[in-house]
Amino acid sequence: MIHYLKLNRKIIPLILLLIGGCFSSSVEEKEAKKLAEELFEHTDISEIDDCTRFQKYINGIPILIEKDTVRGDTSSYLSKPKYYKEVLAEEGISERDFEYFKRRLNETGLRHYYKKGNFSVFVTGGMLGDIEGILVVHRNDTIPQNGFRFNEHYYISIGNEIERDVYRIRG
Repeated sequence: MIHYLKLNRKIIPLILLLIGGCFSSSVEEKEAKKLAEELFEHTDISEIDDCTRFQKYINGIPILIEKDTVRGDTSSYLSKPKYYKEVLAEEGISERDFEYFKRRLNETGLRHYYKKGNFSVFVTGGMLGDIEGILVVHRNDTIPQNGFRFNEHYYISIGNEIERDVYRIRG
């Protein structure tokens, strides 16, 4: 019994640390609509993240922020990361816009942005293969009643409405 209690004293704080690290601690939900409108109108950007995580992306392309960063062997199913300035040039995105959106995502806790049809999807957190976030509907489109297939990994379920055309999601 004593061994069990000692083990729990070590494991419980570790579990809480892991859980806390997987969820965004402060998400400014009210900023989602404004930021989504800005990103949606920027037709060259279909995906961007705040670049605070290990994997970073622009339009589905894995990027490196530091040009001389050497990463270990990448899995065969992942593309080799490219220096972000090269990707920006290829995608027609200005460095100024990239820095602005990266900063805004970081400030708001809206970690990762995806454009999907007339929807903007922000991933704000998740754990063990699940995601949570915010969906913004553009151009008076209607949301699918039962959710929608986001990609090959996630089916998005639509939750509570935060404000007009802004919803919580899980996948």
